[in-house]
Amino acid sequence: MAVERSARPKGWRLSPPRCNGSTGQSPPTFLPPLILLLMLMISLSTADVHSAENETGEKQVFATVNGESIPMSTYRVILHMGARQRFYHGQPPEEELKAYRKEVGEQLVDEIVLHQEAMRRGIVPDPKRVKQEVDKNVKRLATQAGWEEAKKKMVPLLHRGLQRHDRIRQLKDQFRSEVTQPSEAEVRVFYNTNLDKFTSPPQSRISMILLKVPPWGSADIWRQKREELTAIKHEIIKGMEFSEAAKRYSDDGSAPNGGDMGYLHQGMLGTQSEEAISKLETGDISDPITLLEGVALFHLIERADARINPLENVRQRAIELLMRERRESVVSEEERRLRNSADIRYSVPDYYEQRLELSGRGKKKKS
Repeated sequence: MAVERSARPKGWRLSPPRCNGSTGQSPPTFLPPLILLLMLMISLSTADVHSAENETGEKQVFATVNGESIPMSTYRVILHMGARQRFYHGQPPEEELKAYRKEVGEQLVDEIVLHQEAMRRGIVPDPKRVKQEVDKNVKRLATQAGWEEAKKKMVPLLHRGLQRHDRIRQLKDQFRSEVTQPSEAEVRVFYNTNLDKFTSPPQSRISMILLKVPPWGSADIWRQKREELTAIKHEIIKGMEFSEAAKRYSDDGSAPNGGDMGYLHQGMLGTQSEEAISKLETGDISDPITLLEGVALFHLIERADARINPLENVRQRAIELLMRERRESVVSEEERRLRNSADIRYSVPDYYEQRLELSGRGKKKKS
């Protein structure tokens, strides 16, 4: 799928990172989300001055929203570039493609109606914030092939796109600001219907003895440390307290506390450590476990089951989660309201049914 030259200055080629493989086949291309965002903003910001043309010279418009046109080139660029990231593994099922095409179309329409509403409200971009975003993104784009040559032309477009983005950001913030603080009864209902959000996961209280091995350590050093740790375990079995052994031998920062690492839940330790600990009963000591930084013994002090935290202890978190949920709900409702009240005319009514050629070689066809 060719990108019309009006979509970006000639000579500038987006060059996403590639995966180097040894299979002899071309690796999938991954397009950074940043680039997709920039393409969307730049395409929309230039919609009033650029349009795609077909072979007969006729203007191609994907849709008009309250009289404002979305060029077909914008739709195709976002559709194709996004598809290469989402469906890099190959041609997806037709139902997935239809859903994706609809998602892209709605995203473009939503951007238009939100920006129109922001303009209607007289929202002015924050110049300081926009400049910071421009500088940050220019720095990131500096690694893209051909950027230096295109920079002079692209930065003004990027600036306009980020101004547009900032108006929409402020508009959404206005929507969110309309949400009021919930009552005590509402907080309690939210808490009771979302207990999973206020439940502490199962935890294990663990102690550890670690004998460190330097990254350059030889196989002999690793073997020596394992033997030392095995001897330490025998001392503990014979009667030495694990905490005393940790204070005496451990190289870990927990040594002064007798190796006590406190209560840990799943995911806080590495896979090997968690697998070893999962097999222990309370009071057990593991065999020496090889870690990246050395070899270790784990002592299971006790296990704590999952527990629901009382509302009194998580009230502020419940309020914050409820407010966040309501704010995002308001934004979605306002987007839906603006979309439903807009005069949206698709030039290609059956665009959801158009075939998407991921290879970029074929032309779009109506099904």
